[in-house]
Amino acid sequence: MFSGLGNKKTEFLAGMGIVDSLPALPHAVVKLLDASMDDRASMAGIAEIASNDPALTSQILRVANSSLFGPGKRVASLSQAVVNLGLRSVRSMAIGLSVHGVFSDLPGIPGFSLSGFWWHSLCAAVCAKELALRLGYAYPEEAFVAGLLHDIGQLLLLKMDPGAWEKIVETASSGKTLVQAERGIWGMDHAASGAALLERWRLPPLVCDAVRYHHRDAHEIRDALVLVRIVHVGDRLAHCYQAPGAGAASGIEDLLATLLHLPPALKDEMR
Repeated sequence: MFSGLGNKKTEFLAGMGIVDSLPALPHAVVKLLDASMDDRASMAGIAEIASNDPALTSQILRVANSSLFGPGKRVASLSQAVVNLGLRSVRSMAIGLSVHGVFSDLPGIPGFSLSGFWWHSLCAAVCAKELALRLGYAYPEEAFVAGLLHDIGQLLLLKMDPGAWEKIVETASSGKTLVQAERGIWGMDHAASGAALLERWRLPPLVCDAVRYHHRDAHEIRDALVLVRIVHVGDRLAHCYQAPGAGAASGIEDLLATLLHLPPALKDEMR
């Protein structure tokens, strides 16, 4: 229902010269993402691609040997680690490490907390995955990735124009939302720029749409695909948990019920 709007936003970004300047993913990660979309790809082939990225190899082995997967014989083989973790988990790790690398040189920006940004992103990712599991969504790792990257456009815009943040915060504090302030100063918001970045990275279209529409009003996405609704509610839950209070929690129970048909009590249960 929103595909036309998404295309217009991407065309607008291209006209601004922003799409051409979007950062690229490491070659090994691009190959891994491409392979993960191929039904003929083998786990051994995925492991071979991952082996070309030392940081990713280290992360896969570390997680495969963590307590998350239970005590047992140490996994020393990358191919076995990939089998144990599963393709979608490996893909999530590859994306997460790449995003960290792409934005590792982001300068210190007065008034902007990078640690706070990642805390919120991770909380939204965990909430989105938990909601996906509660709904029986077939790909909870996809929900995690979409939640983790839902605000990534903010880092992109800050990387390109770090000096604008103080003005955006000032504008937002005068009665406008952060998204409205971004549109007024940057000419676009972080949802649109983030979706354009993920499209360039060839992430699944559903993930791109979930990022693109996560700031839409609830009534606009009532009939959207479930991943869009999951990320919208996951983002709101993360804000609620990050800054508990009447303002942040307002309407969360209604969103759980109307967008996901889940019990309102889930808000406190998931905390």
